[in-house]
Amino acid sequence: MSKKNVMLFLLCSLLIFGYIKLFYKNYNENTVTKNADGIVVVDVKRIINSIIWEYITTPSLWKKPSSKPKTDAIIWKDMVVLPDYIFAFHIPNQPINAWYSVLQIKNEMLFNKGIQQQQFIKVDSNLYVSTKLGLQYYKNDNKILVAPLLVDIKNILSVANELFLKKQYKSKMDLENIIAKKSHVAAGFYNNIYFKDDAFFTLNFDKTNVKIEGVITPNKEYLLSEKNFNYNANNLLALGVTQPHNSIYALLSNNLKQNITKAINLNLDSLMLQSNNKYAVNIAGITTKTDSAISYTFDDDFNKVEKVIVNKVEEPSFNICIVGDSINNIYNNWVNNKKIEKTNAGLLFTPIPFAKTYCTIKSINKLELAANNYKEVEKSSDIKCVCFANILFSKIPQSYINYFPTNIAEVIKKTERMHIVVQKKDEEIIIKGTITKKKEQLPFWKM
Repeated sequence: MSKKNVMLFLLCSLLIFGYIKLFYKNYNENTVTKNADGIVVVDVKRIINSIIWEYITTPSLWKKPSSKPKTDAIIWKDMVVLPDYIFAFHIPNQPINAWYSVLQIKNEMLFNKGIQQQQFIKVDSNLYVSTKLGLQYYKNDNKILVAPLLVDIKNILSVANELFLKKQYKSKMDLENIIAKKSHVAAGFYNNIYFKDDAFFTLNFDKTNVKIEGVITPNKEYLLSEKNFNYNANNLLALGVTQPHNSIYALLSNNLKQNITKAINLNLDSLMLQSNNKYAVNIAGITTKTDSAISYTFDDDFNKVEKVIVNKVEEPSFNICIVGDSINNIYNNWVNNKKIEKTNAGLLFTPIPFAKTYCTIKSINKLELAANNYKEVEKSSDIKCVCFANILFSKIPQSYINYFPTNIAEVIKKTERMHIVVQKKDEEIIIKGTITKKKEQLPFWKM
């Protein structure tokens, strides 16, 4: 064989190997139960390829990898096979955050060593739990069914029975319909009592943005309406929500209503009246003011010495607007429940403790709550929607970011803006969201 043919053979072999390694994908059809009403699929190779491309096209990331000290710690990639697609699924009549996933054991010896390090305890012949990770798994030969610890044992045993004994699996067509979305992450929801048709969502990312899109067709009894909102895109936060119809509001559990009532220090039912049209929240930013306090001490000769303590206080500059036909009813309810206090500066709204906030009835159908440091700014953007949120993370001070857990704080530091909007199109509800990264920052994900 000539040298030219050898080189051609090597090149073809390299291309075939590269295609199989990076682009060829298959999946196991026996990892989702037949009765699943929600499926999330993670396209592992698409994510890896996107991250590799991001690093290749970003020279600032080309750094010599730092050597890490060797440890005896066993991580999940040593314990289980990383498939081309990871499927997670939800079962009807179980908590909304109860999701399951089936994984294949890669190395039995490393797997057993890893679960010991992660403090998994055997509680049944095939069931293991770890309070450290908040996870549990059911083992069947070389496969494990993983679920959050919040899932009741009888439920995980029931799902394991469906998968491993009865072998009741979701149809190949249902799985392929989600895979066909060709997204980094895709989700499908089936036979939902609130939706007329199956609903699908996708998540994709590139060097600068993460984009989320979804389409649902709610049943006719779940009415949603659109309203016009105007806001300033340079505010730290702009939020708009239309008044939910009774059929939607009734979906909130009493426990959730009580938690919201406690959080906002207002009775939610007395605020969310059906005669309201919409609600808008604008936080222009965080302002700093200087407060001084005088105290007195005595010197060695018992002379009175004045001491001035200067404190810098950060407060949000915000306003909240409620538009509707029952503004006077809301206001009177606040007065009767002593939520309003008359002062020389205006009607002080007492439920908000972190900034002096004043209540004003702007018109017969508009009520406003505004912090004393809030200054009206020109509204530069208009949108007609069911609801929207626009957050400018770059305006959040470091002192506020420090309150978040470290991993979340790191993401916030890299993020410039998040914009989410929910709109109507005939009978469909269109959901779109974009998270934009700061230009000078490293990627959200690290290799």
